[in-house]
Amino acid sequence: MFFVPFYVKFEKVADAETRIMRVIDASSLIPAGRYAFVENFCNDDSCDCRKAMINVIDVDNAKSPSDFLATIGFGWEDADFYSEWLGGDIETGRVMAGSYLESGGRQTNLSGYFLEFWKMVIAQDAAYAARIKKHYDMFKGD
Repeated sequence: MFFVPFYVKFEKVADAETRIMRVIDASSLIPAGRYAFVENFCNDDSCDCRKAMINVIDVDNAKSPSDFLATIGFGWEDADFYSEWLGGDIETGRVMAGSYLESGGRQTNLSGYFLEFWKMVIAQDAAYAARIKKHYDMFKGD
């Protein structure tokens, strides 16, 4: 199972709907710049993990699409769903229900700040969370 960027299958939709964060305050904990929150989904047709991996990319300074500053996991189901999906692993199921730093993903000294920003946005923007679920359905249905 591999996670593949949404834009691989739906480039035009991703161009229009990828969330970009712009930091303009040079005194911020995150350097001034533009940061894309790139959605990735599992490419295993038999998997229904109902989660996304979000790679945070410095739009202006990344040297390649895999040059990211954080990997955020986002699971929109409840802990019971993930615990059952994992074969009874209750602790990992709790972690996967929500937003977290992916343990196997690329992280930097800025990852925690991006995660906190992500949590604020997802908690306050139900339409954005719904859009990610829609993208998952599109990706899995293609």
